[in-house]
Amino acid sequence: MLTKENFNESHKLRGMEVEGVDTCMLKEYLEKKYGYNEPIFLNEIRLEGLSDNALRQYFKQMLGAGDLARFDTGIYYLPKVSRLLKKSYLDPMKVIIRKYIQSTTETYGYFAGATFANQIGLTTQMPAVLEIATSKESIKKFEDLSYFRFLKHRKSPLKSI
Repeated sequence: MLTKENFNESHKLRGMEVEGVDTCMLKEYLEKKYGYNEPIFLNEIRLEGLSDNALRQYFKQMLGAGDLARFDTGIYYLPKVSRLLKKSYLDPMKVIIRKYIQSTTETYGYFAGATFANQIGLTTQMPAVLEIATSKESIKKFEDLSYFRFLKHRKSPLKSI
């Protein structure tokens, strides 16, 4: 967890004393934890001594400065600027995998149906609809999406044979 003391200790060699959290400190924390062009879910970030409203305000400031880009509601990323492209874009598949399939610590879903068959090489046909079985979201929430189909995934204990 990032605190003022941790940040000050790590930056004393450079002579950078900080009196509280600021956008530079937050950007450095996001770079270390997530890296560039990786999805950052606002609801996953918990910083000691910083309320959710203050965190949203810092994100808004970073958006205005161009240090952060918004992918969707509550999903952000640090754009990697290159010489060729003025702006970088976040791969939507990274967001889908992180949101519905697995995080850095746990797995809670998987690709199913024709998507799964294509991934393991049973078919070369690309599916028109990605089917995802997940325990993270309810089915009713995704009825109107035409590109994704979510299947209910129940948590059941594995039986040993």
